[in-house]
Amino acid sequence: MWKQGLCLWLAVIVLPGLATELQLKLDNGDSISGTLVRYSDSELVLATSYAGELVIQRLHIKSSLPELTTVQPDVTGASLPVAAVEIASNKPDGIEHQHRVDLSASSRRNENSLDTLGFVSSSELRWQQLRANLDTKYDYETSNAVEKAHKYNVTPGIDYFFAEAFFWRTKADYGYNYLTTDYKNLDLSSGLGYSFVDTDQARAELVVLLGVKHSSFRQQPLLELLLDGDSSVTLKFSQLDWDLRYRWADTALEWYSEGYLLKHLNQPVRFLYFDGEINASTGVRYHLTDSVSLSYSWVLDWSRIDFRLPGMADQKLDSRDLSQKISLGAKF
Repeated sequence: MWKQGLCLWLAVIVLPGLATELQLKLDNGDSISGTLVRYSDSELVLATSYAGELVIQRLHIKSSLPELTTVQPDVTGASLPVAAVEIASNKPDGIEHQHRVDLSASSRRNENSLDTLGFVSSSELRWQQLRANLDTKYDYETSNAVEKAHKYNVTPGIDYFFAEAFFWRTKADYGYNYLTTDYKNLDLSSGLGYSFVDTDQARAELVVLLGVKHSSFRQQPLLELLLDGDSSVTLKFSQLDWDLRYRWADTALEWYSEGYLLKHLNQPVRFLYFDGEINASTGVRYHLTDSVSLSYSWVLDWSRIDFRLPGMADQKLDSRDLSQKISLGAKF
């Protein structure tokens, strides 16, 4: 009898002072706040001011849970929450995933008519020590009804975290450009990465890779002469990837920068010097909701190539494109 009285005293007098207030972010983008009533390995029950008690499955929770435990069931059989003792993560063995798409389109009319359309998607999946990524990009631009840019890229990759912050990345990058001479490129690379921070608020990661690039060229008399009748070339390279972002606390504003710097390690074509490549995107993103955002960015795509003949000055054959984009994005 005295044990039942003690449980009742704990429930009525002590536990309200230990009530756990939670604000949860779900995988569909919704946020729910309330007082934790009880929980199990598979679900939580929150008391909310707007919908009473809500039952939430753990597998749908994206945000991290505080350290919680349960005492023995009281006389009613309900578990009582107490803050103190560490428990397992809300997704100990689960697969986490997120997807993002950004669409940009513009039309300018002055002395020139310029129309652009861009599409970028990014998917990330995490399971234990593995993180898989799939990025796609598409750009189409016309100037005075004449195609100025028409290209797409597909980049799958996988990271293996063998330590808390260190990981090994292996990826491929396939690009097709309908307008340039080097119209098709396939990169295969692998290397060591380090994650300085990776949270909902910030990410800072650097990766150093080594790889090979296979470039295919359209048939042109001069190129056929330089390539000894071949239409493709294989280059070795080193590459530095970066992925940076930061969202200011209690604001809807986020800064981000991502891209790569590539340096060629061999020169297999006489008279042509392949110096390197830079591909970078830097901008700011304003979150209208947890799932929808507007972003403004600068995008640089620069391939540096020199034409070198003995006794003559180098001739630049660079391909460079610098653009500004306003995009509407969705995350789910």
